[in-house]
Amino acid sequence: MYQDKLAAVNKLLIEERNSFQHEIKKKVIEASKLRTDIEKLRNQVKKIETDKDAAEEKILILLEKQRTDSNIKEVKEISLDREEDLLSQIQNLKERIKVQDDIIVEIQEDNTLTKNKNGDISVTMKYMKNYDSDEEDTPEDPKKKIVFLEHELEDQKEVAKKLKAYVGDVLENIMVTNPQMLERK
Repeated sequence: MYQDKLAAVNKLLIEERNSFQHEIKKKVIEASKLRTDIEKLRNQVKKIETDKDAAEEKILILLEKQRTDSNIKEVKEISLDREEDLLSQIQNLKERIKVQDDIIVEIQEDNTLTKNKNGDISVTMKYMKNYDSDEEDTPEDPKKKIVFLEHELEDQKEVAKKLKAYVGDVLENIMVTNPQMLERK
């Protein structure tokens, strides 16, 4: 009966560990996609800045040509509108890059946290394996056996407490980062 419970706990820990590893892989892929998107946005910003510079040069040339012409005011209005549009686009792209940089930092922090939790599971599993081998060393004297079992019970309580805290942390982390994962379908 105890072996069944231990096997169930081990199975649960392994499943949870596999789940975390899968989440880490998903986060790494997501971070990679975000980096690619950021690089695309940066390239777009560079292109827009190049276009802006070229437009500014064209505007200056047009202004020089139009100074002698009576339509000078129209050219200035057009160039100012175009310049304002370009500046607005550049500002929007810079804000998007900032948001995506923040998302990458958040994902990297989540990955670090998940890796740390995964390490805690490994330590717990090693302890559980050591605990299984300790059963063979149970003393035959009833008093010693009681003391030994009390120590084992304390150890189990401590492991259960750590496991409960860990599961709470995991659920809290999921609630913060991805609450839809906990919704029933």
